[in-house]
Amino acid sequence: MNLARLKTIGRGLAYHTLARLTGKSAWSAVTILLTLRCNLRCAYCDFPRHEGPERDTRYWLDLLRRLSKIGTVRLGLSGGEPLLRPDLGELVSAARRLGLITSLVTNGVLLADRVRDVSLVDYLLVTIEGNRSVHDAVRGAGTWDAALNGLAEFRRTSRARTGLICPVHAGNVASLEEVLSLAEDLRLPVFFQPVQQRTGWRGPKFHGFLTSPEVRAAFAWLLRAHASGRPVGNSARYLDIVARGAEWEIARKCSAGRFFVTILPDGRPTPCCMLPFPQDCIPIEPEQLDKTPYMPTPSCRGCSIAPYIETHLLLSVDPSAWWSALRWSM
Repeated sequence: MNLARLKTIGRGLAYHTLARLTGKSAWSAVTILLTLRCNLRCAYCDFPRHEGPERDTRYWLDLLRRLSKIGTVRLGLSGGEPLLRPDLGELVSAARRLGLITSLVTNGVLLADRVRDVSLVDYLLVTIEGNRSVHDAVRGAGTWDAALNGLAEFRRTSRARTGLICPVHAGNVASLEEVLSLAEDLRLPVFFQPVQQRTGWRGPKFHGFLTSPEVRAAFAWLLRAHASGRPVGNSARYLDIVARGAEWEIARKCSAGRFFVTILPDGRPTPCCMLPFPQDCIPIEPEQLDKTPYMPTPSCRGCSIAPYIETHLLLSVDPSAWWSALRWSM
């Protein structure tokens, strides 16, 4: 661990502890949606229908510097498809120099050609829907091979921790065993989350959402698979919450907006990307980011989005979440 990383973690812990003691905010974890553009068109995702202005490289570099000074430790880079940004490599390198713990989520199709640009991330996650036929039915012919080829090339050249993400919906819920088998063959963890419709959805209705009983049954099975030592990357606590349909337990004290936020491609902050993208919110300008901006905690009934719940559990020092994070890191 280099000096910049130690300083960033130390500063982040100090800011977070002070915020907890005083009831204030600390953006300990920030996810940046660099673009809402995507090279694929998955029926359950409406992000590409919200495409709009994107900030330039200088803006993001300045923002990363400011975030590191106000206590941000964990940085997520996502989209859309972040590999569509030509400057992604420059942003990843800057985050590394600042000591930020960086993760990247990608569909993997473009990964083989961009391995050098993103080799310095700490964690890389590639989305997989199931076997080749299941995956390609959702994402397009050839995308399964492209994603796994890109992942293999990345693993040959980078020391980053890697894993799979599996969105769970009607088209693949019967194939979760095959996803776990693939993860076992690749010796990687796989993180599951049920697909749910975000507030502010645009476009045709997706007809593959699972019913609540179907979601609970699928995640009860995954919880048993986790207990038996199979490579389910989610924490047991998260799996239990979804298996019981108890997302409301998190909603009452969700850390979104207070301890972690999402920043949209045009610089607007939002507590959570499952809420309608804010229309009356002013984009953050880096030179004004001298302290953590106040953002009200969203009013919702809870969600099952794994990164949000797991981040909340980590920030709440939940033992199960920390054990899962440490297992992946080690």
